[in-house]
Amino acid sequence: MTILPGCQHKYNLYEDKLLSTFWTVSFSLVPFQLLVMVASLLCSNHVDGMLRSGRPGLKSFKEEKQD
Repeated sequence: MTILPGCQHKYNLYEDKLLSTFWTVSFSLVPFQLLVMVASLLCSNHVDGMLRSGRPGLKSFKEEKQD
């Protein structure tokens, strides 16, 4: 292997820039994804109860416990 710029020098520069861009974008979205996961865990009981109460034939856990 040589350090002289050859045919693949421009390709290597392009690949380096592309990979660093993808790395930066993907890891910059991690805090947002964690926030979405925490919000969904906090809201899961409310949404579950809200969706099941309006559908005919489906009973919530509290309704099944009373029967």
